[in-house]
Amino acid sequence: MSRRAQVGVATVYRRFPNKEALLTEAFTEERDRTLQLLLDLLRRAQEAGALRRDFVLEDVGLALMANAGIRAQSPEVRAEASRRFAA
Repeated sequence: MSRRAQVGVATVYRRFPNKEALLTEAFTEERDRTLQLLLDLLRRAQEAGALRRDFVLEDVGLALMANAGIRAQSPEVRAEASRRFAA
C-alpha cells in the first residue's frame, strides 16, 4: 500500500500502528460512500412504494445475516426459503 500511496513503509507505520488500523482507515471512506448510496436507494424505493416505509438501514444487515443462515438441501429449496424470508 505504501507504494501505491507513494510513501515509504516507515511513513505508513508512523501514522498507523498496525495493518488492521491501516485497513480500517482505508475502508472507512469507501464504507461511508457505500452507506450513503444505500440510503439513497432505500429512500427512492420507499418513495416509489416498492419498499415498506418502516424499513431502515439496519434491516439490510439483519436481512443479509438471516439469509446467509438459511440452510437447505438444494438450491431450489434455498431460493424458496429466501423468497419466504424476503416477503
